[in-house]
Amino acid sequence: MKFLGTISEANPEAILAADPGLIIGTSPGQDKTFDQLSKIAKTILLAQSEYDWRKTLNEFARIVGKEEKAKQLLEDYKKKSEASASLVKAAIGDQTVVFLRILPKEYRVYGKISPAGSVLYEDLALRAPAGVPMDKKQLAVSMELMPELNPDHIFLLAQDDAEQKIKELQSSPLWKNLNAVKNNRIYPVDQRLWIQGEGPIASSAMLDQAVKELTKK
Repeated sequence: MKFLGTISEANPEAILAADPGLIIGTSPGQDKTFDQLSKIAKTILLAQSEYDWRKTLNEFARIVGKEEKAKQLLEDYKKKSEASASLVKAAIGDQTVVFLRILPKEYRVYGKISPAGSVLYEDLALRAPAGVPMDKKQLAVSMELMPELNPDHIFLLAQDDAEQKIKELQSSPLWKNLNAVKNNRIYPVDQRLWIQGEGPIASSAMLDQAVKELTKK
């Protein structure tokens, strides 16, 4: 796998060396390198859709003539998500679930408008505690707000560079008294999947982990 640059800084030299027949980028993202990329190969910029990977998949399928393949992928994912939701519902009922991320300077919970939140709250139909914003990607929360959320289950992303914040959390009586903590229902997750993952493969992997964690005895 060759690194071709980031979403905001494509590397035209690396892309040229890859000798593509078609270049698909995003807008905003590759706007400033569009002219350069167009000289390498036919270039199409797709408008970024806010965590709507289904729409993006269909757009890609249309471009490469794979509409039926995309339709089948979406049907398969829908069946899997519905089956997964049934398994989880049977295991935890209406217990609440939160995706919590520990950063160096703050704690964040994620709503429905995020890759992980979409999987948890839409595809699995899990219940979030009052206070988790369903109409937003994320919300910074204080330690004092944790007892108000008091989730029954926590999918936890503790970043490597947030050691101090992690220690602060672990030593707090407020944290120790949460239902999820007292009942040992904390599930570590990987940033590359739960923050950066977006699409049928990543969403399917998040479904698998959520079902595994929430249905275990």
